[in-house]
Amino acid sequence: MNKIPVYTSMNKKLGEAMKVCTYHNEPDLAENIWGDICRRDKKSARIKLATFSLLGIASTVALVPAATMLSSDFTKSGFYEYFSLAIHNTSSISSYWQEILYSLGESLPVASIILSLTLVFVLFISIKNSSKEIYRSQFIIKTY
Repeated sequence: MNKIPVYTSMNKKLGEAMKVCTYHNEPDLAENIWGDICRRDKKSARIKLATFSLLGIASTVALVPAATMLSSDFTKSGFYEYFSLAIHNTSSISSYWQEILYSLGESLPVASIILSLTLVFVLFISIKNSSKEIYRSQFIIKTY
């Protein structure tokens, strides 16, 4: 019988201790936390936008010499001659089609084509991601 009064006494003391140590929250705590989250998201969006924009500009600038190199490599390789032979001389295509296809394949400037397509791919990816970050940053501004 002794144990019951001890437990009720402990509960009363614990209740009194908890009343003294109550948590008083700030009235604008949630707003401050949301503001910090929005500021961090805005900063992240600006950094990503700047990175993708610079990448897009760099790939556009690099695309000019790559296109010049591609056109000069096509001219030097003789691809146009083989291609015009394949189009204009139909009698030779029917009898020597394998040799003409091999010659066309060998005369392709593969390195220049790969470089140009890579730069175009990087340009399109950076445009896509830049537009996504612009949309995201406008959405963040509207929510806060």
